[in-house]
Order: sequence, then C-alpha cells, then structure tokens
Amino acid sequence: MIRFTLIFLALLITVLPAAASEFNVKQYGAKGDGKTDDTAAFQAALDAAAKDKGSTVFAPSGRYLIAGSITIPPATTLKGEYWGVGRQKGTVLLITGGKNKPDDRACVHLVGGSAIRGVAFEYPEQSADAQEPIPYPYT
Repeated sequence: MIRFTLIFLALLITVLPAAASEFNVKQYGAKGDGKTDDTAAFQAALDAAAKDKGSTVFAPSGRYLIAGSITIPPATTLKGEYWGVGRQKGTVLLITGGKNKPDDRACVHLVGGSAIRGVAFEYPEQSADAQEPIPYPYT
C-alpha cells in the first residue's frame, strides 16, 4: 500500500504543472500616468517573467506610455484590466514608438505562444482631423 501511494504521489507531482508567477509592472517602475515612458519597466517585468514559463505580467488599470518597443517572451501573457469598447478606465498602452517609421520595429512583439489580454492600444498622436494619418510600423 505504501508503494502504491508513493508511485501515485510521484505521478501526481509529475503531471501537475508548477503554479506560474505573476509580475506587476508597477513593481518594475511603471507609472501608468500617461506621461512617463513605461517601455523599460514593461520590458523588465516581461524579462523577469520569461524565466518562469507560463507566467503573467500584470498591468493594472492606467495609461502606460510606450515610446519604444516591447517583446513578450514565449509562454508569457501580458494581462491588463480593460474590458469592452468605450470604457474610460482600464489598461491602455499609449503607443508613440515608431512614429513616422513604418519599416521600424513594431511596438509589441509576441513570441512563441505569448499572449495579450485585457489591454487597449491607443495612438495619442493620431488625429481624425489630420489630412494624412501618421504612419507606424505594422504589427
């Protein structure tokens, strides 16, 4: 009976995945105030999460300026708190990186099974009244 129990426990430990970690961008210096460039803070949190496959990087409700480019590593999720069209609150990435450089690196790169959910993207320098739209890299 003891042998059966030990074998069962060994199988159970092998089959159950380890709990993935959650990394908060605020703990890596993100402000979410819409003015501070949060690109480096996001990338630092994403890089930390990459060391623990299946982890999530959480960006609480806020307006995060992304003036550069971020890469979401394999098996990592960037998760925010934005739900539905037209909400005034939630996780919003304000994209300014790549402005007038359509052949440059895109603002967000998803790699090998990575994901984004609950995040809205806004291009604050675009204007519906402009004669020509501002070109950004294709994502």
